[in-house]
Amino acid sequence: MEIENSKDSVERLVQQLFPSSIEIVSDHHQVSPAERFLTISGKSGLRWIVPENPLKGYHVLDQWKPYGFGSGLKWQGLLSAYRHGFLSRIPGIKRVAIAGSHQQNWQDIGWDGANSVLPCIYVGTAGYKQKVVATLSGDNDEKTRCIVKSPIGIDAAQSILNEAEILAMLERVKPGVAPSLLYVSSSKGVSCQAFVNGDPSRRSFSAAHADLLLSMKNGRTTSLLQHCRSFESWLSLDNTMKEEDRKLIILVLPMIADDTLLPAVLIHGDFVPWNLKTVEASLVAIDWEDAKFDGLPALDVIHFFAMQSYLFGKHLDFIENIKHNKHVARYLAEMDISQLYLSKLVLFYLLDAWLVRKQIEDFEHALFLKQALCKLLGSMQ
Repeated sequence: MEIENSKDSVERLVQQLFPSSIEIVSDHHQVSPAERFLTISGKSGLRWIVPENPLKGYHVLDQWKPYGFGSGLKWQGLLSAYRHGFLSRIPGIKRVAIAGSHQQNWQDIGWDGANSVLPCIYVGTAGYKQKVVATLSGDNDEKTRCIVKSPIGIDAAQSILNEAEILAMLERVKPGVAPSLLYVSSSKGVSCQAFVNGDPSRRSFSAAHADLLLSMKNGRTTSLLQHCRSFESWLSLDNTMKEEDRKLIILVLPMIADDTLLPAVLIHGDFVPWNLKTVEASLVAIDWEDAKFDGLPALDVIHFFAMQSYLFGKHLDFIENIKHNKHVARYLAEMDISQLYLSKLVLFYLLDAWLVRKQIEDFEHALFLKQALCKLLGSMQ
């Protein structure tokens, strides 16, 4: 759902996030400086609510670095204006006064600071899993402490709670690879997790990426055949599917229905550079909302390349890039996956991702995945 940059929309969002009632007032001079915010819109509506004082919010926005060249330039321009106190003069930027926000107590959802809190609020991309994310920083030390997630889309609460379960498990068995979970409310679908301070990962797949994914083995086994059963459900339940698409699924299924046992892994689900932070010499993964237990190996590797190819040029040659990356080769060798079997895993990934994108009506992305699937099929026949 697109969130308009309006007083009513902002009020609904902050009332959803803040622990107790607040009030949006029309005159920002009626509130203290700590209760004055600016709203930033994107192509699809409201995107950010940030403190008007750049000393209280710049360190949060500076962590967010778009990878696209054009969007990166625009963002750097906004950051520069914000840092120098001119952001409110840019067309489309609006002032909003949130009375009472400075005195709210966030301790019941994980805030461990004795001082007051200043949130930077980010509104996620519209869709079924859309959420609002508040980065909480101390008013006195400007140190970012934690991240609060609250649902907007109809499936967002389930995703947030799934991530909370994953984070709790990882903290027990693999501490350091993900943020610590500080709080979760099953009834509200709200979570709070520790902030990970680090630079976003580079876009190239490195030894650190391979090491992190290799650590996700859980000691169990799985197979492509086990995971292919979901496609049979698509065929039997979706009466609206085009005959062309039905034939494509029927063509692919025998090629991937392989009962060879493979190491089962914890799948991150959105393993991309902007969800990975470099901390010292290692990578820490954030945003585990799409994670799955006992998944197929290499799917996160494939997603890392496929998603970037879609977002940055829609190039269909990412499969060759996967095959010729030396760090991917090491990952495959340690997982005992041959190049032939890798092709089957890529087919599985493309088929699954294509159907999911169709289901959530992301048709442009679905078309890209279908084209990549057909191209790979052509090279294998």
